[in-house]
Amino acid sequence: MMIIELVFVLVYHFLQKNLVFMKATEELQGRVGKLKTMYGSGIKALDDMAKELEENSRSTFGSLNSEVSKHSHAVEGVSIKLMLLLSDLNSFSLV
Repeated sequence: MMIIELVFVLVYHFLQKNLVFMKATEELQGRVGKLKTMYGSGIKALDDMAKELEENSRSTFGSLNSEVSKHSHAVEGVSIKLMLLLSDLNSFSLV
């Protein structure tokens, strides 16, 4: 009877340790799941922000390019007018 009691005690302790191990494993899995969700959503948010910033910069540079083009055409127009005026002044002074 002593051996049977010893086997039962050993089995009982083994099962208790396994139960503790299983609970710890479940707790760790839960924590890992929470971290995965938290960091995964953070990465998604950063990715969304990067896409939005890219779109904004494309729009801003497009507007800037348009403004530079408008001003360069205006400067061209002024340059042509100045050249014509200088030409007229030169022909006037020659007369």
